[in-house]
Amino acid sequence: MPIIPVDQRGYTNPQYIAEADWLEEQLNNSNVRIVDARPPQQYAAGHIPGAVNLSGFGGIPRAANGDMADPEDFARVAGSLGIGNDATIVVYDAPSQMMGMVAWAFLYYGHQDVRLLDGGYHKWTQERRPVSTQAASYPQTIFSAKPVEPPPRLGRIPAAIHLEWVELLDPATKTLKPAAELRALLESKGITPDCEISTY
Repeated sequence: MPIIPVDQRGYTNPQYIAEADWLEEQLNNSNVRIVDARPPQQYAAGHIPGAVNLSGFGGIPRAANGDMADPEDFARVAGSLGIGNDATIVVYDAPSQMMGMVAWAFLYYGHQDVRLLDGGYHKWTQERRPVSTQAASYPQTIFSAKPVEPPPRLGRIPAAIHLEWVELLDPATKTLKPAAELRALLESKGITPDCEISTY
């Protein structure tokens, strides 16, 4: 099944999705930081060259109650990975929900230039693109974290609509479905643009 280019899928904000062709051209770009959101053992077995590892589960600092940690804690993690505020960040994993969690964390702490790799590591390796087992290391830098104001946590809501992240992906290619298919999926669940949406 041919993969529809990101800019032809009808997304409102296609700039948040990075294509593999583009990323391969950026592998030596010092302003791009690639973040592998998979567990450390998967990262060690093979990853995109130059990628640093920040697991979506356990790698993002949390407060004792499970909330997002203080900005200083996240800033230390990002800075230790060589990620500064001027970097273009591209996040990937298998794909799974981990890359969304890591990308959301950077957005939460005020970094706007964050992208998800379309198709993740699955598509990257299927296309026989470069892979490395050498852990990437960059000089420590300063990351200034300024959290955005999120909506309050409401806990479990009885009337909540369940939407599994995997429903957003094409099952064969692991890329995000075109905008029209995503819109139909959301509308089938009663999720429409006029709704106020809270996720958890």
